[in-house]
Amino acid sequence: MIYQVSKKGHKHKLPHGKENKHLEDAIKNRIQYFKRVEEMMDGHESMQKSITFRKQLLDKRTQANYQNEYEKLRGILAHNVVPEQTRDRLNNRVTNLVKLGAQALPTTATT
Repeated sequence: MIYQVSKKGHKHKLPHGKENKHLEDAIKNRIQYFKRVEEMMDGHESMQKSITFRKQLLDKRTQANYQNEYEKLRGILAHNVVPEQTRDRLNNRVTNLVKLGAQALPTTATT
């Protein structure tokens, strides 16, 4: 089969069936390409969300650990007889924990 070639635009005129086949293949390939790109973008997005979520969990756990240690030290200082050197060290640690984000929670007095 001989194809007609136009000298002006250098356009190849394929027979009707083959022209459509090439067009269909090109569209299919493009759709598959865009699906692949979309899957890659979704994968990157979900990976970023996972990293952010994990970091938030670790930060909350660290904050809770600081808060628990702070409350434990406050309890030791308030209710026990502690030597002066140990009291100074505990007070320094309490100060450091406050800088790291531990907070003094309001206590309720029971009567």
